[in-house]
Amino acid sequence: SGQAIVADDQIGLVLSGLQAHGAFPESGHNAGTYLASFLKRVPLALNAKDFIQYLADKAHLDYKGVKIGVSSHDELMGDLSVNPGIMIFAENEDSFINLNIRFPKSTNGKQILSQLNESIKKTDLGEFKSVGFIQEPHYVDQNDPIVKNLLAVYHDQTGFPAHQMIIGGGTYARLMKRGVAYGALFPDSDDTMHKANEHISLNDLKRATSIYAEAIYRLADLD
Repeated sequence: SGQAIVADDQIGLVLSGLQAHGAFPESGHNAGTYLASFLKRVPLALNAKDFIQYLADKAHLDYKGVKIGVSSHDELMGDLSVNPGIMIFAENEDSFINLNIRFPKSTNGKQILSQLNESIKKTDLGEFKSVGFIQEPHYVDQNDPIVKNLLAVYHDQTGFPAHQMIIGGGTYARLMKRGVAYGALFPDSDDTMHKANEHISLNDLKRATSIYAEAIYRLADLD
């Protein structure tokens, strides 16, 4: 949904999207690429047309990077994900598309940038400069004593099945060689992560506090 605002000799288009975590773009609605899909039908100057065409035909709904040529799958970590988070077009200036790419260990940052450049060469965008901030995937084996203890505490306190989960979220766990993200979203909880009115229920907060307390107690005895 959206609206058009007419003021003097300008038209402003405002689309309403749905926020989502950068690692799970498929759970949201990207207002930027939806806007590009709409503008694709409008006569535009050549440089603007090429920019909009790329967003509409390549980046829109391309959650796994297939259309932009960077898709990759790992049996353990799953599929690469792509979220076009920031899009800026400025006439007679450099334009900008920020692609937030979370990738498994089946590929690497250098390969992704190379594939992206090859994909761009097949379009009419002209010269493309890729500037990437790259962090390689972080993984701790599920048989590590830290992980096994954390899973055991979770199962003992909740009764829920305990298993490792591998996601594209970039947590502070990567600051430690054996660091892992632990909680605090439960299977029966509402997921409001990075959305409007992000919150946690008091009941979930109490459950998480109890789990963390026992987990810290157990981990204190590990080497």
